[in-house]
Amino acid sequence: MLICHLFGRTTKRSIKVLTAAGLALFAVPCFADKCESLASLQLPHTTITNAEVVSTGIFAPSTGKPLTDLPAFCRVTATVKPSADSDILVEVWLPQADWNQRLEGTGNGGFAGKISYGTLAEGLRRGYAVANTDMGMATPADATASIFVNRPERWIDWGYRATHEMTIVAKHVVRAYYEQDARHAYFVGCSTGGEQALMESQRYPDDYDGIVGGAAANNRTGVHVSILWNFAVNERTPASYLPAGARLLLAQATVDKCDALDGVKDGVINDPGKCQFDRQLCNARAPARRNA
Repeated sequence: MLICHLFGRTTKRSIKVLTAAGLALFAVPCFADKCESLASLQLPHTTITNAEVVSTGIFAPSTGKPLTDLPAFCRVTATVKPSADSDILVEVWLPQADWNQRLEGTGNGGFAGKISYGTLAEGLRRGYAVANTDMGMATPADATASIFVNRPERWIDWGYRATHEMTIVAKHVVRAYYEQDARHAYFVGCSTGGEQALMESQRYPDDYDGIVGGAAANNRTGVHVSILWNFAVNERTPASYLPAGARLLLAQATVDKCDALDGVKDGVINDPGKCQFDRQLCNARAPARRNA
């Protein structure tokens, strides 16, 4: 029996005890030789575009800083087209060793438009097989909300379908690579990722055993109206704009005034609704406004 972690050879046998002259050896499966074979994996409306081993401890995305301190992993990229107008990118990262037998689906922020590599790296370092999707927004690369105009399938992909498709692909890839299903599957996301979490829990409750949805941007009309309102108020005139120094001064003055309302002075306002603060008190100390 070949011992994978000693000789770097793949074994399909389960853990087996060999007793010879009182010596017990345990065969531990490893998967380095299996990664590239995942490129031939056949899945519905899905093309595996790449399957490669990353063993340098460093991954350099096409944009942004290189990610370091990574365990060796199998990187699988796929394009999923559940409709004629779909173009969903998915990545699954699979640790070669010390897999915790769990799958982590991860969310995005804003309009996505790209794979969240930092999120993938974080899950990988903790032993998860981890997946992320661009939510169908990568074509064109600088896609904005205009990509949805007269394209209902793209709207569906971004709204919920891309996250579900990512999950299906990830589960198949995990099964093919490790020759077993993940014992548990979890989804973690914040902001847009929180919206993805809510949609998964409502539409596809069987996808995950547990879901963490933080700061869910689920009321899109209200969210974007509030963003536009803030922009309009702060950009209405040169005098409306608060430079960075003024914003910091206002924030600190507000905390100083209302921090202790909850009985604990810890730099956090527990209930902003109870904070009665007159911003005019800051005017005398505020830095000059832009173009004033």
